[in-house]
Amino acid sequence: MECRVLQTVSLKDIAGDPIDRHVVFGQVLGVHIDDRFIADGRLDTAAMRAIARCGYDEYAVVDAVFRMARPSVPEAAPSRRGSPSPRDDGRDGRDSERRRER
Repeated sequence: MECRVLQTVSLKDIAGDPIDRHVVFGQVLGVHIDDRFIADGRLDTAAMRAIARCGYDEYAVVDAVFRMARPSVPEAAPSRRGSPSPRDDGRDGRDSERRRER
């Protein structure tokens, strides 16, 4: 990947003291992929045998992949402004006052 550094953040410990750890944020400008790893217009991850960092000092070679459908995101709920609250079934909170007035 060809990237441009945007920001480097120096981290602190739980007491707020600086530590020698940093996070670098960047913007990807381009991705260069060997044509051998393109199959049917898609990146063939297993053919690349990419190395994945698992944690600690452990790594894995990706030599098999599987597909999984992403969960669907429900439609955004309509704005509650002007719509009844499910708690009061459309009442505005003054129903008990109205009942007492009757």
